[in-house]
Amino acid sequence: MKKTPTSASPRNGSFHVWLAGLALTALGMAIYIAQPAFVQSASNLLYDAFMRTTHQSPKSDSVVLLDVDEESLEKMGQWPWPRWMLADLANELFDAGAAVLVFDMLFPEPDRTSPAAIAETYGKRFGLPLPLDDLPEDSRDFDAFFSRAIRDRPVVLGCEMIPGGNPADGIAYPENDGFANRVNIHSPSASPPSPTLFSALDVKQSIPLLGIGTHRGFINALPDADGTIRSTPLVWSWGDRRLYPSLALEAFRLFRREPCATAVADHDGLREIRVGNIRIPTDALGRMALNYRSIGTSDHGLVSTFPRIPAHLALSGRFDPAQVRNRIVLVGTSAA
Repeated sequence: MKKTPTSASPRNGSFHVWLAGLALTALGMAIYIAQPAFVQSASNLLYDAFMRTTHQSPKSDSVVLLDVDEESLEKMGQWPWPRWMLADLANELFDAGAAVLVFDMLFPEPDRTSPAAIAETYGKRFGLPLPLDDLPEDSRDFDAFFSRAIRDRPVVLGCEMIPGGNPADGIAYPENDGFANRVNIHSPSASPPSPTLFSALDVKQSIPLLGIGTHRGFINALPDADGTIRSTPLVWSWGDRRLYPSLALEAFRLFRREPCATAVADHDGLREIRVGNIRIPTDALGRMALNYRSIGTSDHGLVSTFPRIPAHLALSGRFDPAQVRNRIVLVGTSAA
């Protein structure tokens, strides 16, 4: 007698479903660990779409942009400007009541337009002395002029972290580099979180004269693979014992008049940065997610939802002091 075919048993069917689920789980884990380019690209696109559609929180009224724009270059001359002009700029802004002055730039070399520097170059090139006797001594060096204007004031200068491996503890830190104890570490682990952070082998700073009585913050930007900056590190490590703050973090710390910031970490890395009672969430690498506002350019220069003052107006005193009073003034450039 011919037997009728029987269907697969429920037990066999369950096993096949379980096996397929295990395979999909393993595939998903492999993709998550490998992070292939197409997955990261899709994730970035979804993130960008989410940021465009979500409601933006109210913008801070504590920041104003001072823009060295094309019009300022046309009126005041090509960049870099002599540093006596930057000294005048600093004095104008502080006289108007600025709370913190931030230069989103470095000054790694002496000002070559200083009379003393010109006299030295003239002597080397032509073998003739260029007399400076008729100039007041405090006007011969524009770097000294600038230093006197920003010294012992809430001023933050940019610096650049030179990427590299994580050097062993005990390296010779520069003396009085302005970074010691700016960011403290709070971690339940016996070891600091520096292995999980962006690390540097050196720091490029402005000339030492400008570092006297001022503050520093790094200006390194770390774009994603597609060239878009979606997050920014608030701290970098140098060795096992010192964290360097970003330009924004140091400016905010000074604005809040806090003696230091605190990096809070657990066994997986950084969790947040605290400035007084303000908590700033970060990822394990110390990065803060960015929610960009509408910033672009037009025929008249930078377009931003933050207040903006062209630098030439500030230099000539033709601006409303209320625009900068009790605010962080960020000096940067939109000029090409």
